[in-house]
Amino acid sequence: MPMNKTRRSHIVPKFYLKHFCVPGSERIWVGDLKTHQLYLAGISNVAVEKDFYAARGGEHEDELEERLSKIESNAAPLLQGFLSGEAEIPPDLGRFIAWLAARTMWLRRVTQETLPQYLRTKPELFREYIGSEKHGFEFEQISSGRRERLALKDALERVHDPSWRMHVHQDQHLDVIRWQAYLLQTVHFPTLSWVKVTAPVGHYLVTSDRPVSWDIFDIGLGDSPAALRHPLVELTVALDPSHALIAVHDSSALLARSLSATEINERTCNHAERYVYGCRKVDVEAQLHALRRGATPLKWDDRCRSHSSLTPFRFHSGRFY
Repeated sequence: MPMNKTRRSHIVPKFYLKHFCVPGSERIWVGDLKTHQLYLAGISNVAVEKDFYAARGGEHEDELEERLSKIESNAAPLLQGFLSGEAEIPPDLGRFIAWLAARTMWLRRVTQETLPQYLRTKPELFREYIGSEKHGFEFEQISSGRRERLALKDALERVHDPSWRMHVHQDQHLDVIRWQAYLLQTVHFPTLSWVKVTAPVGHYLVTSDRPVSWDIFDIGLGDSPAALRHPLVELTVALDPSHALIAVHDSSALLARSLSATEINERTCNHAERYVYGCRKVDVEAQLHALRRGATPLKWDDRCRSHSSLTPFRFHSGRFY
């Protein structure tokens, strides 16, 4: 198996996190939802994982770290323009948001939990988007501990055998990142209407290690990308401390109700895998306190203003990477 040099991979892009830094610096407040610690850190050391995008079993048609670098370079000036008042989101910025949703520890966890079941129930869809898996699927015989690697065709049969356990490995994580970004960009996001909201003066938005999150009112299902098809789903992505995008299937329902900065931050915190980030200590600290007591009461004085004149954007279809 080829060896990869150690890399410090940014799960959340630095240029995106920079929007949430303490003004005039490259430091950001970090809240650890597991340990409840709160600290100030440089963005070079935030949302970093060793070899998160490094292949283990061989070459792919593209090197993911390089592809992400190009996506970020194209999106950075477009995000700045959108925050400055431009009314439409260009395709390259929409594409960045799709990848921002997919390149997460959240998706890694969900892949570990659900990929074997997906192979059992939807093999044709997997074959369509992934194609011929080059690296093989690893199975362990439960009784003996013996391991085998199988091609996709054989794996689709083995996954139904209860005497074998499938192990999801690194290269399959990378395939699922590419696959999920493609599905978000071309299947899920184009069906939604997108509205930009602005937090009121004195209220600030935070972000997390899962910047793009969604839920269905009174149901949840935020761990399932398939939930984006539900008519009542609501998606949130904070763009900077003052602006967020909200996406729903029926934009009239969104514009008709009060949407608070506290509510947006609460969703961001609830869907984070472990870390919340913000430009002010008080905002991140509030999310840690909210987690301890189980809920954050909504405040009527922090309702966000909706830019209802914003042209709802559509994600442009593209080749699966």
